[in-house]
Amino acid sequence: LAALGSELAVGLNEELRDALEQESSRVFASAERALSEASDALQAIRSGLGYEGARTYLILLQNQNEVRATGGFIGATASLTIANGTLASLDYVDSVAVDVPPLINNPPAPEPLFWYLWMGRLLFRDANWSPSFVESATTLITMYESSQRVSLDGAVAVTKRLALDLVGVIGKVNVAGIDVPVDRELAGLYIEGALPYECQQRHASATPKRCFDEDLVFGIVDALQAGLGEVRRSELVELFSAHLLRKNVLAYVKDSALQQLLHGQGWTGAIGKPT
Repeated sequence: LAALGSELAVGLNEELRDALEQESSRVFASAERALSEASDALQAIRSGLGYEGARTYLILLQNQNEVRATGGFIGATASLTIANGTLASLDYVDSVAVDVPPLINNPPAPEPLFWYLWMGRLLFRDANWSPSFVESATTLITMYESSQRVSLDGAVAVTKRLALDLVGVIGKVNVAGIDVPVDRELAGLYIEGALPYECQQRHASATPKRCFDEDLVFGIVDALQAGLGEVRRSELVELFSAHLLRKNVLAYVKDSALQQLLHGQGWTGAIGKPT
């Protein structure tokens, strides 16, 4: 690019030629940096989407009605594996089932939990204790990897409000335990426990509301994989942008390049300098 600037300066008087060469060098150097940064960002995104080997992320399903530091109580979680940009697997786990008794491998509970709740060890469902999602996610990943014997590449926290809004964009979702397609209003009633829902042996939990949450998650995934029209795809992008802005979606990844990219967008929930 700089050489192109020099060629353009041919035929001008010496003073103008020097000025043009200096300015073109500055402009083209800036353009080269921008292209290099864009290339690095694209490479990091491709890696995060599993194009250079499958990536597995911990999905933290938070209930915003039970306030916690990173957005809500962790009622359930799932390990999601992406390979070549597509969903390879989704394993749903009740947050209570993550901890393995006698909890000797769990970290000590923070002092307030110890003194006020008499908890000697930190439980997985309470491990989003730090308001810095980077710190909480690191703890949650370590605990999940230790108890479930899996390797994770990062964690994403979402709220139930996002699930309801996704149903709103999709229109109606097929839920395994309900005979009719579920819209946003009906899903909200089940999520709040206003309507009864029957748990089955296949469910990760024995609590009706959580059994519905599990079936709703798989219903949403099925609907998204089936494909949406162009208008709804645009609405989906707008929806995620809004929830990322409101911190209803937070992300942390171990890959430093991708983490820096996410941090630059304000999506990591980090407090202080990025890590």
